[in-house]
Parts: sequence; C-alpha cells; structure tokens
Amino acid sequence: MVKYAIINLLISNKKIMATKKKTKQSDATKKALALKKKAKAEAIKMKKKAKAEAIKIKKNADKQTAKVKKQLATVDKKTSDYIKKNPHKATAIAAAVGAALAAAATAAAVGASKSKKKKNK
Repeated sequence: MVKYAIINLLISNKKIMATKKKTKQSDATKKALALKKKAKAEAIKMKKKAKAEAIKIKKNADKQTAKVKKQLATVDKKTSDYIKKNPHKATAIAAAVGAALAAAATAAAVGASKSKKKKNK
C-alpha cells in the first residue's frame, strides 16, 4: 500500500515538472540558448577548418617524404657507384668514419663515468 502511494506521488511530481517545462522561456533563457547554439555552430566550423588544415599538412608532409626518399635513393646510387669505382678509397673512408664514431663514443662514456663519480662524492 505504501509502495503504491509513493509511486502515485512520484507520477504526480513528474506531471507537475512536465507542466513546468512547458511554461514560456524568459528572454534571458532564449538569449542564452541562442548563444549556446551559435557557439556550437562556431565550434563545428572550427573543427572542420582544423580537419581540412590537418589534411593539407599531411599531404604536404607526404610530398616532402617522397622528395627525401628520392634524394636518398640518388645518394645511395652515387655511393654505390663510387664504392665500385674506388674500393680502396671507400674502405679508407669507412675506416676513418668508424674511428671517429668510436672516439666520440669513448669520450661520451668517459664523460658520463666522471660525472657519476662527482655525484657520488
């Protein structure tokens, strides 16, 4: 019995709230809703512009990537041709580059170990 009374009270409360919603909106509410609608439309426009700009940037990046790949292929071909024509010079150059990289790695390792020793003291 109590359950039915509570249910009837809730139903009547919903009817009252429904009738309140049907009342006229004030001018301030109408203006606020209009501004909200305008802001939403503006946000959608901005989103479309941003999406179009992102597509444009991606296309440009793809063009640049293709250009770099083409240049890399050209350099690779020239390098291969040079190595075939001058194998002794190519070997000497490769050895010099390897030595330079090894020296740089050694210097970095020594510097890192010295900085750790200073921190521990």
